[in-house]
Amino acid sequence: MPLSGAEIYRVSNDNKLDREAAYKLGELYDILVADNPDWIAQGSHQLNIFLSRLLFCFFAEDTGIFTIKSIFTESLANNTQDDGSDVKEFLSLLFKKLNTEQGEFPNYLDSFPYVNGGLFRDDIECPKFSKKARQILIDSGELDWSEINPDIFGSMIQAVADPEERNNLGMHYTSVVNILKLIKPLFLDGLYDEFEKNKNNAKALDKLLVRLSKIKFFDPACGSGNFLIITYNRFEFRQ
Repeated sequence: MPLSGAEIYRVSNDNKLDREAAYKLGELYDILVADNPDWIAQGSHQLNIFLSRLLFCFFAEDTGIFTIKSIFTESLANNTQDDGSDVKEFLSLLFKKLNTEQGEFPNYLDSFPYVNGGLFRDDIECPKFSKKARQILIDSGELDWSEINPDIFGSMIQAVADPEERNNLGMHYTSVVNILKLIKPLFLDGLYDEFEKNKNNAKALDKLLVRLSKIKFFDPACGSGNFLIITYNRFEFRQ
């Protein structure tokens, strides 16, 4: 597989929260597949978008994208039935709210902001939830997603894609190690070298800051955004 430009990703990670997040979402996926055979039969595209939206909401409520911490998890827990019967309706309304700058929605969604960028643009059908699936969703939200490495998201999304469709679309997860093999010699090593040479030169450091602020990155084959996420995370310079 490496000769063909693809690789099989295996999680090798000492971060306990990463493992818990991957386990919870895998457990949720298994239940949704079992409980929604007709929904799954429509293809993996809808499922991938749905899981991506959940991941965004978990991440957003713990990193300040949503201004109120835990707003997604608490709103879900406080405004849905224990048996999960109305979770589908809750999520459908929430996704519409996140894609709407102005509109009328239930009061419990008032504090959710408009999110641009297209993640919530398309209408999708949400799956039905059981009591167990609802609880897993809440348990997942209770993890501290600000401490979870976003580079595991790519492996999660690829894992649920239909293998034949994944191959046809060229959807192959690239590990952090291999991403660094590209971005380090391409630009990162040079920037780090410039930083090290000018640690004690305030004027040169100011110029480096200006240069960093003007660098733009384009990933035309962006899937989960892993190249961009790893680049962003490595764009850190410390004295």
